[in-house]
Amino acid sequence: MSDFNCTPVEPRSEVRDGHHWTIVTVKKARKMQELPFTYRVMGPIGKGTFGTVQKICTPDGEHYAMKQVDFDPRYKNREVSIMRILDHPNCVRLHYYYLDRDPYMELSVRLIMDLFPTSLSAVIVQNRRKREDIPEFYIRLYLYQLLRGVAYMHSEEIAHRDIKPQNILIDPARGRLKLCDFGSAKQLKEGEINIAYICSRFYRAPELILGNVKYDCSIDTWAVGCVFAEMFLLRPIFLGESSLEQFTEIIRILGTPTPEQMEKLHPMFPKDLKKRSPISLHKHLRRTNCQSLSLLIKLLQYAPDKRIRCWDAMAEPYLDELRKPGLRLPDGGDLPPLFDFTVRELDQNPVLNQLLIPRERNSPRRGSASRRGSAKKHEKKRA
Repeated sequence: MSDFNCTPVEPRSEVRDGHHWTIVTVKKARKMQELPFTYRVMGPIGKGTFGTVQKICTPDGEHYAMKQVDFDPRYKNREVSIMRILDHPNCVRLHYYYLDRDPYMELSVRLIMDLFPTSLSAVIVQNRRKREDIPEFYIRLYLYQLLRGVAYMHSEEIAHRDIKPQNILIDPARGRLKLCDFGSAKQLKEGEINIAYICSRFYRAPELILGNVKYDCSIDTWAVGCVFAEMFLLRPIFLGESSLEQFTEIIRILGTPTPEQMEKLHPMFPKDLKKRSPISLHKHLRRTNCQSLSLLIKLLQYAPDKRIRCWDAMAEPYLDELRKPGLRLPDGGDLPPLFDFTVRELDQNPVLNQLLIPRERNSPRRGSASRRGSAKKHEKKRA
């Protein structure tokens, strides 16, 4: 059932220069080629629902994150198979992996991946403690890269199913962002039944809260909207202590879903909910403007089919700032790669490509307003 050899490797230990090194045989994630790999553990990074993560280094000074996940040969390990598919600048890259057996004969998979300095969660907590807002430049920069990474996954029909600030890695010095922790990810098929009790509660789409087992990748879009709002609020926008309270919180802010929206969230759920008007999102969210609010509303739609696609969201006016010629990081450094699109990415909605690619990369170009008007005209015709 698994994508790797179920025979555990036999680690060896060596002491060099006063350090204990582990030598194992690993497989390269892409080519499946076996080769020796030497590392030593530098210390813990974090612990999640499905495994622990440690920082490791190699004798030549390279640093990685190593995730340890319990292994049961009776079940398919989706995380390995999905990470072997993913190849995108905004998704953590799996470099090597191997199967290990501890002294108690328990099996675990070791995933050796990109190492990043911190997470969006840590950035939010740090700013909240300092009572400092996240600069809007970085909100735009991080949101754009998050949307791009999720859009790429969705183009492969893969839903992450656990998007939250803890699973978004950040390199603040270089402004880079990568999605991580694909332990809940799954390649979704239309009409297939999937578990509804998935995704952390504060970022769980309403159809999941209601127990709908036939959902699509738009559950990630809802979670992205929640993360977007949290970067302004420095706390989750919907804070429920149970699934029922979570749905109540969503209704308190967005208003009661209509019967038509309830039908799309869960066909078997009662439609006659007590009517409640939405509060003003502009009042609820600090520092938002018309453009950021417009995008947030498009992400946090009740009806899954009405949520904006992540790729389309990248072309929204709120993110035009990132496409300005000569834009640099606040410290004068280069922006991370934002426009190195693959043909596969550009095929997601070609009509938007003229909006997504900065003017100097796609010359000659018409003015921004005429380009945006052309795209909107095409969208109306397609609808």
